[in-house]
Amino acid sequence: MKKFYVFLPCVALTLALLTGCGQAQAPAAADNQSETQAETQTTPTQPAETAPAENQEQEVVDMETDVVSGQTLEAAPAELVCTSNPQDGLVEDAVGYSFDLPVFSGLDCAETINGFYEGLLPELTLYAQETVYNTAMEQHTVASVFGSYTVDGQTEGQLVVSYQVSAQYGEEEPVVSSRTDYFDLESGEHLKME
Repeated sequence: MKKFYVFLPCVALTLALLTGCGQAQAPAAADNQSETQAETQTTPTQPAETAPAENQEQEVVDMETDVVSGQTLEAAPAELVCTSNPQDGLVEDAVGYSFDLPVFSGLDCAETINGFYEGLLPELTLYAQETVYNTAMEQHTVASVFGSYTVDGQTEGQLVVSYQVSAQYGEEEPVVSSRTDYFDLESGEHLKME
């Protein structure tokens, strides 16, 4: 059991380091925030930063052009604010899970997109509680499940968000699955998943 408590923080730290490249901490003071916002407006290749809500980490929206599924993406709308809402849990001391869900604001469609991710959380939790837990029991090991998102940008009036789930059993290589979701920037409607 002690091995699990030592292993889980190591995996969490590794994942945080690997996925943390696209995230930043909130500025310490309002002056720093206004300076950062001014820099963001004058240099479009700098990450956009906004103050996160309580208990939420900040997602930096990359302002450079990306390519997802062969499509060239423009930067996400400048008024779009995205923070992380971490959801953590433990399944019978055998499976620890942590899912970061995006919380959008700044656009009229934000509430609808947030509703989509709130609806996705039960599916992610069920995956940890059943699929990962049963596999861990079969392998007589502990497991960790992590979920993270990336705001990829926009294309043709659609916001593109990728979500990746990684399940690691003991010291094996993680099992990774990912999805890319497209949302209408006017209504927030979920248009498709790849």
